[in-house]
Parts: sequence; C-alpha cells; structure tokens
Amino acid sequence: MEAYERETIINWSDADPEADIQCYRGRLKTRLDKLAEEYPNECHKVDEHKDGSAYYVIPKSWVKINPPRRYTAEQQAEMTARLRKNTETRN
Repeated sequence: MEAYERETIINWSDADPEADIQCYRGRLKTRLDKLAEEYPNECHKVDEHKDGSAYYVIPKSWVKINPPRRYTAEQQAEMTARLRKNTETRN
C-alpha cells in the first residue's frame, strides 16, 4: 500500500459524544492502544484490519488542534542559553 493511501481519518457528528478514528500510523496506534488500556470506559479499539489499519472510538473532546508555539528571538535566545547551561552542568 502506497503512503498516500494510508490515511488517518477522524470522524464525528454533533449528535454523538464520541469520535471515530481509523489510522495506519504506528505511533498513533500505539498511543491509542495505551489510552485504551488506561481509560477503558472512554477509549477502545473496535477493530484491526489485515492491511495494518486500526479503528478506535474516543471521546470527541479529546480531539484537539494545536498549532506550534511561536517564540520571539529573545525567548529563543533565552532557551538556547538555558539548554547550553544545562548541558555544561551534566558534563
């Protein structure tokens, strides 16, 4: 199966409290499997297909869109200095 054919699909309606996720991505499946173990009443794996995809149901309140954080040049310089200091302290 080609990469462009391996989709992650998140689907929900306003009427339902849950979202359906179908995915091929290994990292996402691992994360959802762990969540299903930790929160069996909220998250569960419905099915796993021979093609490598898996189907999960989660609360739709768990679906978030998080853009990357933007830093000013000053904040970036401060973080870089802090990282250098921590790295030097370890050695």
